[in-house]
Amino acid sequence: WIQVQNVWIYMEAVFSSGDIAKQLPQEAKRFATIDKNFQKIAHKANENPNCVIACCGNDLMKGLLPQLAEQLELCQKSLTGYLATKCNAFPRFYFCSDGTILEILSQGSDPHAVVPHLQNVFDSTAGLLFDKQKKYMATHLVANDKEEVPFSNPFTLQGNVEDYLCEVVKSMQDTMQDISRDCGSEVDGMGMEDIVNRFPAQICIMGLQFQWTTEVEDSLKKARQDKTAMATSKKKSMATLNELIGLTVQDRWNKL
Repeated sequence: WIQVQNVWIYMEAVFSSGDIAKQLPQEAKRFATIDKNFQKIAHKANENPNCVIACCGNDLMKGLLPQLAEQLELCQKSLTGYLATKCNAFPRFYFCSDGTILEILSQGSDPHAVVPHLQNVFDSTAGLLFDKQKKYMATHLVANDKEEVPFSNPFTLQGNVEDYLCEVVKSMQDTMQDISRDCGSEVDGMGMEDIVNRFPAQICIMGLQFQWTTEVEDSLKKARQDKTAMATSKKKSMATLNELIGLTVQDRWNKL
């Protein structure tokens, strides 16, 4: 009884979702029969509070419970295969528990309901922002620290959840590449505050590394002719560091 009940509870939560039931119609039909029979047993047991009599007084449980266990095992095998296909389509699912994947899949038709689960799939990602007019068009990526990064090309989340999550990954990568390219071409000559104001936090760090590398390489080239080149470069780097420290204590720079 306990074995069948535990699996039934798990499966009931899975197949009560319309999304999963639609994608596994045969297993949903199988579970509907299992559910009907298990509830029949449960009602019979509820009518007789004496455990011994309820379990041994008739052959209903003895004959039906093994069948239910066998049918539930078939459902479980099919569900495992189903999850494997979803993980193959969106490999980041491999890092999530079956329960988390099933919860995401069960709400896949509503991208807004999937957003709270993105932290289980993407590191340091709190969610997405959507267009006010176009309900399912993602416009911004939101980090855990509330920093917002606009997507280079806003996109609509539609179709199977694993498909539009792949689109989220691609849009993230394309956006980061675009911002990194802009940073690489614009950062030379920009002031610290301008860099911090213009680019996302991690890109700011990369931009500062671009600046530092360029300045140090230039100083090394000049070192033979100008003995003060390296000292000058050090002073400039220290000034940059002190300016960055100054920015971190200002409340308006919450990204630092």
